[in-house]
Amino acid sequence: MPFGTCSVKNGNPCTYSPAGKWTKTYEKVKVLEKSVLTEISELICAAGGKITVIKHGQQSEAGKSNINNADSREQQAYNPVMDFEEFKEEINQSDEPHAW
Repeated sequence: MPFGTCSVKNGNPCTYSPAGKWTKTYEKVKVLEKSVLTEISELICAAGGKITVIKHGQQSEAGKSNINNADSREQQAYNPVMDFEEFKEEINQSDEPHAW
């Protein structure tokens, strides 16, 4: 169910019924001459209510350079249980790619 459930139809599956154009789009980037949708984009639904983006599907991934450039003291403050310096050493010893 790519459009999830409909709050107007008491949680039944959404039937995509757009009425109008997307608003709150990101105008600086175009794909096929259309503005990009973001988490704040909205589209009025013909059944009532709004169609919104719940999950954008993109994921960020930290690589070795992100870890090596991170401030260890700052990271230690965010996660005091983990020894960030030890984590850095572990990552740099391993040549296998990681998804963090």
